[in-house]
Amino acid sequence: MSPTSETATSSGRSFEAAQRPSDDLLYPSHVKLGTLQKATVAVLSAIGASLNPARADLVAALGETTGERALRSMRARMQASATGRIILEERPRITASTSVLVPSLPEGTFGRAYGEFMRHRKFLASDRPPVRFVDDEELAYVAQRSREVHDLWHVLFNCKTTVLGELALKAVEFVQTGMPMTALSVVGASWRLKAQDRSRLINELLPWAVHAGSRSADLMCLYYEKHFEEGLEDVRHRWRMIPAPFDG
Repeated sequence: MSPTSETATSSGRSFEAAQRPSDDLLYPSHVKLGTLQKATVAVLSAIGASLNPARADLVAALGETTGERALRSMRARMQASATGRIILEERPRITASTSVLVPSLPEGTFGRAYGEFMRHRKFLASDRPPVRFVDDEELAYVAQRSREVHDLWHVLFNCKTTVLGELALKAVEFVQTGMPMTALSVVGASWRLKAQDRSRLINELLPWAVHAGSRSADLMCLYYEKHFEEGLEDVRHRWRMIPAPFDG
């Protein structure tokens, strides 16, 4: 395993982190809600996220309170995959240290492209909100994993961090994961687009997303960290990924 892969993996080998959850909490950030409370959080998060899609905490809460069936399906696919089973066992994490290390990799590598993506946008992997409302410790890790590799998907699918780029990637995520939140994000945000952008989303980007998401390898069964030193185009080819039709 490469130094970058080893660091990225060992930093999060245990999802429970250094502390143990107390009482009936399943992991340190867990918030236990009743059925009515969870439904309330889902509704309020959906409203808030549609009004302000930049609120990552609301988008995350919406995903956690509406996505249990999709998370179970994702875990089942990981359990059926040799690589997926390793990921569930080792529980690698994408942390701030990951994006600090990878810019030193050679030009043209997957890791270098990811590092530059994060640096140019001043993103930190640790800024992503922790999972709180998933009432199963292993499913919580699956949710956290999908959240942490989101920026890797931006790089692999050439999706910009513009509104159109985010919506296009959310559509790919829906095809791949079935998470209701991803579809709700696309529908909820599309009405706020200008007519020209909405037309491009519907006529160009959504058809691309359906094709790209259906053709690609299972995004949750890829051990991305072990491929940082490989060429970006090589991993795209191996994982059957079609870059989005964005310039640059």
